[in-house]
Amino acid sequence: MEITPALRATRFSQLKPGELFIFPNGPASAVALAAADPTRDGDMVMIPLGPGLRPEMVARIMEPQHSDVLSFGTDYEVRLPADPRGWSIEMSPAEKPCFILTAGPSDQKLFLRANFSPDAEFRPCYIDMKEGRILASTSQLRPAYLVPPSIFGYAVEWALLTRESEPRVILSYPAQKV
Repeated sequence: MEITPALRATRFSQLKPGELFIFPNGPASAVALAAADPTRDGDMVMIPLGPGLRPEMVARIMEPQHSDVLSFGTDYEVRLPADPRGWSIEMSPAEKPCFILTAGPSDQKLFLRANFSPDAEFRPCYIDMKEGRILASTSQLRPAYLVPPSIFGYAVEWALLTRESEPRVILSYPAQKV
């Protein structure tokens, strides 16, 4: 018997950086990303993405909830927009989650922009989607989150899809069928 998508039931503490998972959110469920935070000695944090979250929770770094989750692992696809209206050269407002595509000297990288501020203020940080790590410097006396260096564009529309012969939408922003 084959089960699709290839979800696995596990605890948050067992997740690896970059895993996409479904977690309990009150009476419903939501999708989040697990990320390693170098400013916290590589400890894992969660970045809730939606749906059905309070606006202040979306893409805000949160302490892990020690609960059961359903993990897609890293077996998912980030679909960026082909329509020019899905891109911006300016950072989108804090309440609009976005991905950043960068072009460096040797390769391109994709980052998810998140908020690391514990209060109402917005302070961006960036999660490398390939490594599942928050971009940060730990060489200073005080660790600091970094901005990706190079040329970049903001994907203000995006979708997370299963990696199947006929991909299905896990989550999209803005919410829509892809």
